[in-house]
Amino acid sequence: MAKLALITSIVVSVFVLAGCNPAGAGKAGAAIEAAKISEADLAGQLAVTRQAYRQGLETMIKYYIKVGNNMKLNWARSELNSLNAIQQYKYVAKTAADIGKAGPAPGPTVDVAKTSETDLAEQITIGRRAYRQSVKAMIKRYTETGDSKLKWAKNELNSLNAIPQYKYIAEATVAGANLKASRAIADADALYAKAVRIEESSQFLFLKDDNRLRQAMDKYNQLINKYPDSDKIDDAAYRVAKICEHFKDYTIAVLHYQRTYQWDPETIYPAKFEAAFLLDQRLHRRAEALQLYQEALSQITSARQHSQWQQYASQRVRELSGESKSGQ
Repeated sequence: MAKLALITSIVVSVFVLAGCNPAGAGKAGAAIEAAKISEADLAGQLAVTRQAYRQGLETMIKYYIKVGNNMKLNWARSELNSLNAIQQYKYVAKTAADIGKAGPAPGPTVDVAKTSETDLAEQITIGRRAYRQSVKAMIKRYTETGDSKLKWAKNELNSLNAIPQYKYIAEATVAGANLKASRAIADADALYAKAVRIEESSQFLFLKDDNRLRQAMDKYNQLINKYPDSDKIDDAAYRVAKICEHFKDYTIAVLHYQRTYQWDPETIYPAKFEAAFLLDQRLHRRAEALQLYQEALSQITSARQHSQWQQYASQRVRELSGESKSGQ
């Protein structure tokens, strides 16, 4: 992750230019005043961090095109369009090439086939933070020097703050594994029924209304958050997983399948099989998939229980076990 390392170094240098003292930078950074850094250097650093942020979004777009996640693809495109719409003021009378010499050029293109979504999301977060800190450094300088260009820098910061920031990785927003579907709650039941109606209304022949699915998913998540001990939380988690599969958000789908059987070990849904399938066929995390297939099969109590999944999982256990042995 050469670019991640590069952008991280940019963040530290920007903090120093802004007069901050990031961890590990020593006391010297705190003593630097923005007015003592040349305006050209600050403008150059701003150009570099803006471009790093832009490249992070462009790489994320390529990733979502590759994996076919249209929902998040639209998020990344929206964020990039908002970034490109920010007016770029000419703080110094230099060419773009001259300004680029003030800091390191953005790193090599990231191979999306070898990079995780988590790393790409982190890259965007770091790039956005570095760009914001660069603009703040310009504001600090113009405040100290009384320069009329302070208005430009403030406008740029306001525009940056207005850019929508999407949760590309939502693991942190998924409730933990320790919840229990333990009791009937009338209000939760009503909310679940409403969510199901919305989800079912999304279907028209062979097509689905993505907006209706998102509305249903919001209702299911609302139920989980508001009634964490309802006996409907496992049902809601399972339906969220199905919706995430529709949007090809397989990592989050796996998490919700896992929550389904974690919150209700006696769940009627084949959630463990389905989590294993996504790990196996979509995320290519085969060792985890093998373990889940084996666990799911060991918990089967009759030949008729999830019979199609039993057949498929048994076959994949043989195949994956063979791959594991041949790789030793």
